[in-house]
This record gives sequence, C-alpha cells and structure tokens, in this order.
Amino acid sequence: VSILALLLDGIPVLSTLRLLRVFRVIRLFRKLKSMRIIFTSILASLLPVFNAVFIIIVITSIFAVLAVDLYGDRSELFLDFTQAMFTMYQVTTGD
Repeated sequence: VSILALLLDGIPVLSTLRLLRVFRVIRLFRKLKSMRIIFTSILASLLPVFNAVFIIIVITSIFAVLAVDLYGDRSELFLDFTQAMFTMYQVTTGD
C-alpha cells in the first residue's frame, strides 16, 4: 500500500489505475513464449477436465439415487438425495 493511496483513498480514479496494473501480467504472457504455451495449454485442458467432472457427478448421482432407494429407510446416511450425495463424495474421496 502506497502513501499516495492512503492519502487519496476517496478518489475513484485510483481504483481504476490499480486495475490497470493487472494488465502488466498479460503483457508478460505476450513476451515470454514458454509462459504463453503453458497458459494456452491450461486453457485448452479446462473443457476436457470439466467434461470428466461432469461424468463423475452424473455417475455419483445415479449411485446416490440408488442408495436412497435401497438404504434410505435403514441408514441415516441415505435419507435424502443431498445426504446421499455427500456420503458418496466422502466414500469417493476417502474423507
């Protein structure tokens, strides 16, 4: 925090100028080719990762519905869908 920022805290232009500092990082990506390749690769992998997570959620939901149907009256862990999803998450992650 600079002294100027403390003295002129009420001026809205300063927050805009602070926002412009973020664009320095973007300029860094343009200059460093290896950093740009890594950043592009991470962005390209987001959609496949999202698809895999979506499939896992669908499969876990199916098993949660089955667990509520089969064990809902016998166990407190499967009383409703939300509790069953949480239990399935715990079983999956080993938590």
